[in-house]
Amino acid sequence: MIGFSPRLSSSPFRFCLALMMASIQLMVLVSCNTPPSPTPTASAPAPAAKTPVPNVTAAATSAPVSSTPGGLIAEASDTVIKLKWSAVSGATGYFVFRDGNEQPLNPRLLTETNYDDIGLTNGRTYTYTLAVADSSGKPGPQSAAITTVPRSK
Repeated sequence: MIGFSPRLSSSPFRFCLALMMASIQLMVLVSCNTPPSPTPTASAPAPAAKTPVPNVTAAATSAPVSSTPGGLIAEASDTVIKLKWSAVSGATGYFVFRDGNEQPLNPRLLTETNYDDIGLTNGRTYTYTLAVADSSGKPGPQSAAITTVPRSK
């Protein structure tokens, strides 16, 4: 008759439990670091009959920032590109864009005038632009693009 050892029989259970807990922790980390997806918008209802509308001027909710950021420079190192730029008067923050993407690298406004893009591939060319946010948090026009390549030392 084969002997029964509680230590050996619980080992696969402990392994599965540890694996399951690690998987849950990984899912939580990934979901916390994923930018929110855009919310769907409802389509506008079809207009009814054309009726004359009085000439009304709406007040602006926020003053637009009239200038694009300037002085954007990049310093490349091993798998990292450090961006720096000049502050813009009236800006509440900045958005950094890479390789022509419409979504910025930073999901929240940057209030500093620098940004480190990490975990990049050495030898690959990256292109960056910067947009100033107005008081409502909306990005304005993007700056001129700069291009750089991270390299190992």
